[in-house]
Amino acid sequence: MKKGEDFKVGLRRRYLAVYDEVFEELSREKGITHKEFCEMIGLRRASVNNFRDGTRTPGVEDIMNLCDKFGYDIGYVIRGKDKPAGKVPAEGVTLEGIYELLKEIRAKL
Repeated sequence: MKKGEDFKVGLRRRYLAVYDEVFEELSREKGITHKEFCEMIGLRRASVNNFRDGTRTPGVEDIMNLCDKFGYDIGYVIRGKDKPAGKVPAEGVTLEGIYELLKEIRAKL
């Protein structure tokens, strides 16, 4: 595997780890569906499946949308430090704001 391919594999793995962690928490606490979660972060469900099967790598905008909305360290997802992605205080990110966004999305469905 080439160095660039290794980077893409690691990027997909780290992105999906954050995606799964956030989704599991919201699913458990608020009953959010995959469709609703994808709407929140501006993705189609098919894109996530493509990330999982390796046919597509998350782009910078995909990574920013996920990390910024839920207060995760974008540097970890991109560079891949030895530490796991951790929640960091993000300006303007609150659970109440996330829940309000979820209500708006559910109202549109």
